[in-house]
Amino acid sequence: MTLGIHQYLGAHTNRWNAVMATAVLASVPAVVLLVVGRRRIAAGISAGAAR
Repeated sequence: MTLGIHQYLGAHTNRWNAVMATAVLASVPAVVLLVVGRRRIAAGISAGAAR
């Protein structure tokens, strides 16, 4: 996705609103995985400590 943004910048450097919108959409899956991963890691640590 970031490669696509880079290629888009080369052709359309004056449309920054489209570039920023694409960058936000590209970062959404990473943020979701981070939030889900934090919950699972915290749950795993808590479950392991209860032994």
